[in-house]
Amino acid sequence: EPMTNFELRHGEAVAIGVAIDTVYASLVHGFPVDDAQRVLHCLTNLGLNLDHPALADTTALFNGLEEFRQHLGGRLTLTMLQRIGEKIDVHEVDKSQMLNAIGHVRDFACGRTNNIPVTE
Repeated sequence: EPMTNFELRHGEAVAIGVAIDTVYASLVHGFPVDDAQRVLHCLTNLGLNLDHPALADTTALFNGLEEFRQHLGGRLTLTMLQRIGEKIDVHEVDKSQMLNAIGHVRDFACGRTNNIPVTE
């Protein structure tokens, strides 16, 4: 929200975060691709926009993660999906894969792709 000068409401920002974290979990932590696609379609079918120009400023996004880590007292802990109904706590972020996840969500939101890339 603050990154957008509060153009996005809290729920809209949360939806974008859920979308990015879902794709990231699929790319890095084995969350099933089919389920990740269902999540993205569900969010958009609810009328939520999953893109905002602020997502282009990835430096600010990663700085925000660093601020969050400091807020937590030094150890980053992000909750990610492993399966529907199953979570894992993640303590490190692969920046390259996070950039891939952000790019995919933006492409999905703009209609440039309908599929999440499958990793080997």
